Amino acid sequence: MPRRLPTGPVPSLACLVAATLKQKRLEAGRTLEELADCTGISISSLSRFENGKYKAKLEQLEVWATALESSISDLVAACSEGGRSSGLT
Repeated sequence: MPRRLPTGPVPSLACLVAATLKQKRLEAGRTLEELADCTGISISSLSRFENGKYKAKLEQLEVWATALESSISDLVAACSEGGRSSGLT
């Protein structure tokens, strides 16, 4: 019997990465203000990205991930594990 595809909306990679970055920020005990000061990315842009209302540029994601002692490849790997690392299981 063929496998059934999940019904309902499937989170995009951007949404999964945003959730993973938000989780990493919270685990690090960093506020949006602290991250904004460290990265030069505005608080509103960070917040909008975390909430799925803004698509960040690759360069912004690199700066953000580095500030949280991570990398984009780590974030994508976490997403490919089915969202387990980002609390989306």
